[in-house]
Amino acid sequence: MKIIGIALLLIMMASGSLWGIALMDGPEEEVPVTDRFFFGITAYKDSFKGDFDGNLVLGNAAKVFFVPKLSSQHGFGLSFGRRLKSGLWSISYLRAAHETTFRGIKGESTSNIIDVNGKAYLFRKLPVLPYILLGFTVPWITVKDGAVQGYIPYDATYWGLGVNAGAGLAVPITKRLFFTAGFAYKFMGFMFITGPGKGKDVTNLYVDQYGSRREKILRMKGLNFEFGIGINI
Repeated sequence: MKIIGIALLLIMMASGSLWGIALMDGPEEEVPVTDRFFFGITAYKDSFKGDFDGNLVLGNAAKVFFVPKLSSQHGFGLSFGRRLKSGLWSISYLRAAHETTFRGIKGESTSNIIDVNGKAYLFRKLPVLPYILLGFTVPWITVKDGAVQGYIPYDATYWGLGVNAGAGLAVPITKRLFFTAGFAYKFMGFMFITGPGKGKDVTNLYVDQYGSRREKILRMKGLNFEFGIGINI
């Protein structure tokens, strides 16, 4: 719940500050709307499905990794990009804290995501601008006490790559200030795990520690509903 409060507080503070800056545009001042860099703040709600289901154990003779199920959660992020006549492009950092479950045992984890996205406007002359989104993502998920080596628990971090696809609306409010709202599907594959000792490729680990070798990377898909505030700089 703390991260939700922090996210809402940041959005409220940013809205007031950015609105004040935007209103500084005098009626005679010409401020270009497009071909400008912008800074933004995003609040979102995510959900994850796939191999992170709360049942899978990976490991070898020396160490074990528990792959938990992640709760749907709210998060927030920061972005930097450029406004163009044809749309927006941006690089963003998103972060959310999750409750986890593994075979009935509760825990905690943190998801971190770097997104590089392009949002292409479908119609450029409307007061509200619908867009389609395409991009790629670099996610990593840190699970508290998600690994064991020598009967000692350690944090485990899963590293991956993925792609994004979605749609939404961009709403210009003033010459400098704009809002965005939409959704993005994330298709992600996690190939590498770090924790105690050296990191391991997922496909170099064994199911239930001594079972068959894991032949595929960990796959996961997520759906983010996002609301953002941006301002030209």
